[in-house]
Amino acid sequence: MIIYLESFINLKKRLLRSFDKIFDHLALSLFFVLPITLLGQTFDGYVSPLDIPIAVSGTFSEYRKTHFHAGLDMRTEAKIGLKIYSVSSGWVSRIRVSTSGYGKVLYITHHDGYVAVYAHLDRFSNEIQDYVKEQQYLKEQFEVDLHLQKEAIPISVGQLIGFSGNTGSSLGPHLHFEIRNPDNVPINPLKLPYFVPDTIPPIISEILVYHHLEDGLFRQKLNFQQQNASNALYTVDSVQALGPISLGIQMHDRSNLSANVNGVYRVDLKKRGESVFRYQFDEIRFSDRNYINLMIDYPLYRLENQRIQRLYKHPLNHVSVWKHLDDGIINIQENDTVPIRLLIEDHHQNMSVITMNIIGREPEKLINVYPSHEKGTLINRSVSYQLNFDSVLLKIPKKTFYDDVVLEIHQWDQTIDLGTDSFPINNPIEVSFVLNSAQLENKSQYYIAKVNDQQKPTFVTAFNKGPTISTKIRELGTYTVLRDQDPPQINPINIVDGQNMSQQDNIQIQVTDDSGSLLSYHGTINNEWILLEYEPKEDLLVFDFSDIQLPEGEHQLNLSVSDRVGNQANISIPFSL
Repeated sequence: MIIYLESFINLKKRLLRSFDKIFDHLALSLFFVLPITLLGQTFDGYVSPLDIPIAVSGTFSEYRKTHFHAGLDMRTEAKIGLKIYSVSSGWVSRIRVSTSGYGKVLYITHHDGYVAVYAHLDRFSNEIQDYVKEQQYLKEQFEVDLHLQKEAIPISVGQLIGFSGNTGSSLGPHLHFEIRNPDNVPINPLKLPYFVPDTIPPIISEILVYHHLEDGLFRQKLNFQQQNASNALYTVDSVQALGPISLGIQMHDRSNLSANVNGVYRVDLKKRGESVFRYQFDEIRFSDRNYINLMIDYPLYRLENQRIQRLYKHPLNHVSVWKHLDDGIINIQENDTVPIRLLIEDHHQNMSVITMNIIGREPEKLINVYPSHEKGTLINRSVSYQLNFDSVLLKIPKKTFYDDVVLEIHQWDQTIDLGTDSFPINNPIEVSFVLNSAQLENKSQYYIAKVNDQQKPTFVTAFNKGPTISTKIRELGTYTVLRDQDPPQINPINIVDGQNMSQQDNIQIQVTDDSGSLLSYHGTINNEWILLEYEPKEDLLVFDFSDIQLPEGEHQLNLSVSDRVGNQANISIPFSL
């Protein structure tokens, strides 16, 4: 059966290179008749973390708002509670429980030095769960970050370690899985021998040319056609350009078992047959997130939610993945004809090809990427600025932006508008609001909020110092000062005063805050601290009766909840068992 699978995979590659559509149907049919045990068998000492076929909803290195996706998102049939297994032997080296980020996450260090990360879990296996709860009660806090010694919790290959979930910043049930090398650098999990059926080449939805002219950067959208439905060859109408240009593409990838839009693995830009710019995502360093906004057309993404991958290396972009030769700049001479070929590939060697000829003539219909503002303020990136307005102070340090920019700033009352978010920020801008005498009397209740285009405020910070309230921002936009004098709301779900809870497994209480600034909570039964698991997506606190042994009789639940500006709400509920 193993020989049969290997032959099958080789057959896939041969047929794929000839773009034979018949294989799509053959691959899926054969995949579903293979025993599941075969999918989880050991290859080079590693097994699958799931005992279902691996369907991918997110790939390695995809662009997210503030970072590159460091792992592989595996679908869990839209369910919570699927069994998760260790892909190799080793030991639990770290456990973290958080209401954001990875939520409940396990780090298992393997004997080869690599570390596997399992994120957004609903709960851990019994041995690990018992250890975590012991530490939570010891520290009297739900959120913990635990680093373990090698001998604390040994793990064998294929051992049950937890159950899939939707905790942290997850937007739906799935397993986020990472592999990190001994230097803690995430590598592409598709390098592991997991059979993820994929015969679909990357899909191109937009092609742009960027003209690097003396008076600014301009974009030009191109017309293109896919030759036919059976291959992935795209051709572009002749392009007119003079001087230095670069290219940008909007692209995505898919795999056979999932309709999700995923990132692309490899790009190679060739001019007259020679590579001038290329990359492939085999690994991503965490420091690379500092340059993610230089790799896309940032204003187009922020203003129109269109993510264009720029095939150009900004001089300040030091992301580790780029393998550039000429920084992606192509110089077009007058009356010249330059053949361009762009190869776009996924990790399963499915490839799309774009071909075009660029003609050395004056271009038409160009759009300024960064429109100039006649009444704006020029910010030279090599100079620091302190701008004083009526009740507002801006501190813009050197190298805040990656280029010189023009900001159109407007200020009224205790609101400042820094303009549309067209420029990525490298170093944060400090914004300080001066509170008036009436506000100072209730200073702790004031906070800074960012206001979106629909005039909806979002809590930013409540850091008060002296007569001012300040924050550091990494996005342009509108910021204002608001007051929150309303305490959080506490709504018991399955308990009322005097209720007998002997038939209940837990206590559930909903907690909300109008400003979205819930900060902390503290719960006790009979004046003894209890573990209340907090799930922000449901605004829910849950205490599990199995955590502690409560005798039959009368008991007292006390709960205190605070928001970020110090407003507090309390409830006290007697109950019996």
